[in-house]
Amino acid sequence: NIRLRGKALRELCERVWERDKYRCIICGKYIGYGYKPHHVFQAANKSDEEEKMVTLCNECHYECHHGFNIKGYKQKCLDYLNKIYGNDKGEN
Repeated sequence: NIRLRGKALRELCERVWERDKYRCIICGKYIGYGYKPHHVFQAANKSDEEEKMVTLCNECHYECHHGFNIKGYKQKCLDYLNKIYGNDKGEN
Protein backbone atom coordinates (compact mmCIF):
# COMPACT_ATOMS: atom_id res chain seq x y z
CA ASN A 1 0.00 0.00 0.00
CA ILE A 2 1.14 3.49 -0.82
CA ARG A 3 1.24 6.16 1.90
CA LEU A 4 2.18 9.66 0.73
CA ARG A 5 3.06 12.77 2.70
CA GLY A 6 3.71 16.43 2.06
CA LYS A 7 3.94 17.64 -1.52
CA ALA A 8 3.26 14.20 -3.04
CA LEU A 9 0.01 13.86 -1.05
CA ARG A 10 -1.09 17.43 -1.93
CA GLU A 11 -0.48 16.72 -5.62
CA LEU A 12 -2.46 13.47 -5.42
CA CYS A 13 -5.38 15.24 -3.71
CA GLU A 14 -5.34 17.93 -6.41
CA ARG A 15 -5.49 15.28 -9.16
CA VAL A 16 -8.46 13.61 -7.44
CA TRP A 17 -10.30 16.95 -7.00
CA GLU A 18 -9.67 17.89 -10.62
CA ARG A 19 -10.77 14.46 -11.87
CA ASP A 20 -14.00 14.79 -9.86
CA LYS A 21 -14.47 18.42 -10.97
CA TYR A 22 -14.36 19.63 -7.33
CA ARG A 23 -17.75 17.97 -6.67
CA CYS A 24 -18.90 15.26 -4.28
CA ILE A 25 -19.26 12.18 -6.46
CA ILE A 26 -22.42 11.18 -4.57
CA CYS A 27 -24.51 14.34 -4.10
CA GLY A 28 -22.76 16.75 -6.49
CA LYS A 29 -22.05 19.44 -3.87
CA TYR A 30 -19.09 21.72 -4.68
CA ILE A 31 -16.01 20.93 -2.60
CA GLY A 32 -13.55 23.73 -2.00
CA TYR A 33 -9.80 23.37 -1.98
CA GLY A 34 -8.35 21.62 1.04
CA TYR A 35 -10.69 18.69 1.64
CA LYS A 36 -8.90 15.37 1.83
CA PRO A 37 -10.40 12.83 -0.60
CA HIS A 38 -12.06 9.70 0.75
CA HIS A 39 -10.16 6.41 0.62
CA VAL A 40 -12.67 3.87 -0.71
CA PHE A 41 -10.74 1.03 0.92
CA GLN A 42 -9.96 1.28 4.63
CA ALA A 43 -7.72 -0.47 7.17
CA ALA A 44 -5.12 -2.78 5.61
CA ASN A 45 -6.30 -1.95 2.06
CA LYS A 46 -6.04 1.84 2.49
CA SER A 47 -3.68 3.28 -0.10
CA ASP A 48 -2.93 6.76 -1.44
CA GLU A 49 -3.69 6.04 -5.09
CA GLU A 50 -5.85 8.11 -7.42
CA GLU A 51 -7.88 5.07 -8.52
CA LYS A 52 -8.74 4.28 -4.87
CA MET A 53 -9.86 7.76 -3.76
CA VAL A 54 -12.91 9.96 -4.43
CA THR A 55 -14.08 13.47 -3.59
CA LEU A 56 -16.89 13.58 -1.02
CA CYS A 57 -18.57 16.42 0.86
CA ASN A 58 -18.50 16.30 4.66
CA GLU A 59 -22.02 14.87 4.89
CA CYS A 60 -21.45 12.02 2.41
CA HIS A 61 -18.01 11.33 3.89
CA TYR A 62 -19.62 10.96 7.31
CA GLU A 63 -22.25 8.60 5.86
CA CYS A 64 -19.51 6.46 4.28
CA HIS A 65 -18.00 5.87 7.71
CA HIS A 66 -20.90 6.09 10.17
CA GLY A 67 -24.20 6.06 8.28
CA PHE A 68 -26.94 3.46 8.05
CA ASN A 69 -26.10 2.60 4.44
CA ILE A 70 -22.31 2.26 4.49
CA LYS A 71 -22.35 -0.58 1.94
CA GLY A 72 -24.52 1.46 -0.42
CA TYR A 73 -22.19 4.46 -0.23
CA LYS A 74 -19.13 2.27 -0.77
CA GLN A 75 -20.80 0.70 -3.79
CA LYS A 76 -21.51 4.16 -5.26
CA CYS A 77 -17.81 5.00 -4.84
CA LEU A 78 -16.74 1.71 -6.44
CA ASP A 79 -19.16 2.17 -9.33
CA TYR A 80 -17.78 5.66 -9.95
CA LEU A 81 -14.17 4.46 -9.95
CA ASN A 82 -14.99 1.42 -12.09
CA LYS A 83 -16.64 3.70 -14.65
CA ILE A 84 -13.43 5.73 -14.92
CA TYR A 85 -10.74 3.07 -14.58
CA GLY A 86 -12.52 -0.09 -15.69
CA ASN A 87 -14.16 -2.90 -13.79
CA ASP A 88 -12.65 -3.86 -10.45
CA LYS A 89 -9.55 -1.66 -10.82
CA GLY A 90 -9.73 -0.65 -7.17
CA GLU A 91 -10.60 -4.05 -5.75
CA ASN A 92 -7.97 -5.81 -3.64
